Amino acid sequence: MSKCTQCSDGTMQDAKYICRSNDYAIVDVNDNLLKKIEDHNIPNGDSELGDYLDIKYCSCGKSWKK
Repeated sequence: MSKCTQCSDGTMQDAKYICRSNDYAIVDVNDNLLKKIEDHNIPNGDSELGDYLDIKYCSCGKSWKK
């Protein structure tokens, strides 16, 4: 795994920044929640729901697009 460029201890992992049914969040590759970003009011059935970006994420909270 890559080392984080923001902190000296963190290890980067593959993750997804995803639009879920009621919020935006960062989840790991198994869809386990790592960090909730913010709530939203996007209506059910909207095409944005389920969209995601592949990112790298560190436990210190820093994330980068792949």
